[in-house]
Amino acid sequence: MKGCTAGRVVDTYFVHSTLTAVASSARRATVDAFSSERFARARRAAVPAAEDQVTPGVCGSGRLGDVSLGGCGHDERVGTGRRSGGVGTRDAHGTGDSVDVGAYDRYLGRWSRLFLPALIEAAACGRGDRVVDVATGPGDAALAVRDVVGDDGVVIGCDIAPAMARAASQRSGGTLAVVVADAKRLPFPDATFDAVICQLGLMFFPSPHDALVEFARIVRPGGRVAVGVLSTSEHVAMWGVLAAVLSGHLPDQHEIFHLSFSLADPDTVTELFTAAGYGAVQVEAHVRGGEFKSLDEYWEPIERGIGQLPHAYCSLPEPVRRRVRDEVNDHLAPYRDGDRFAMSVEALLATGHR
Repeated sequence: MKGCTAGRVVDTYFVHSTLTAVASSARRATVDAFSSERFARARRAAVPAAEDQVTPGVCGSGRLGDVSLGGCGHDERVGTGRRSGGVGTRDAHGTGDSVDVGAYDRYLGRWSRLFLPALIEAAACGRGDRVVDVATGPGDAALAVRDVVGDDGVVIGCDIAPAMARAASQRSGGTLAVVVADAKRLPFPDATFDAVICQLGLMFFPSPHDALVEFARIVRPGGRVAVGVLSTSEHVAMWGVLAAVLSGHLPDQHEIFHLSFSLADPDTVTELFTAAGYGAVQVEAHVRGGEFKSLDEYWEPIERGIGQLPHAYCSLPEPVRRRVRDEVNDHLAPYRDGDRFAMSVEALLATGHR
């Protein structure tokens, strides 16, 4: 496994090839009350066989403290790194070597970060805590919670895509440890962490239920899991409008385009947490606002193909892209205020106790 530090790829160490034993077969057999077969198929299509291709490993020289990887008597650690600057790149879908992190940030990151203080508060993270951030992407949530737990705590990012892990590591200047692993097969022993957070990732997992069961396994008794998911497409207009218009031109991909909003029902999320064995489950809607200074600012990251919907848009022939752009612009007209477009995002923050 290759590790990254300060933007330079170096050999760090190999992580044990056998992942931690995951939740028991009895728990694995629990029926996922949420996923209809149609959405299960859509999830599999959106992330084809990714979970079968994951090689667990670590990027960066960020400290793991005494957190072990592998859970089979294998206790690999990395040294404490100093915090510094540095921004890495990864590809749009985490499948290649690099991507324009700035474009990713303009498309998704700027909106996702608005909810991080509430997510971290919901997870009851405090100084000295051990926290894992699943589906860390370029590391925004992991870096935010690291400021909360301080030098006495441990924060580890986790992503299924090696390029995502590299981006998060490089963005931290190599000081954040990021594990490459599948969310339903996390390479940590039972009851390792005080909290697990997952921001805008759960709705894309092939089985949200299995992921929540795995989160519960690695959290200590009394610990918390906090998850952020998007609300309905109507309450996330900047992406909902694009998903609807693209679905009109590519109707066979409608369900894939709407995976972002597939956990928008609070009752569904509550049922998922309850079925996974959590107590004191709470699901609350949060709204955050922002704006685009122009339509050009809205379209710029989409034209770069960063993310699932932009990638689909960029794959269309130029005449079709022009029609999509015109239709989306028409639908965004109600949000216009002069040259600016005032938008808002609604997300559900769900928490449960182990």
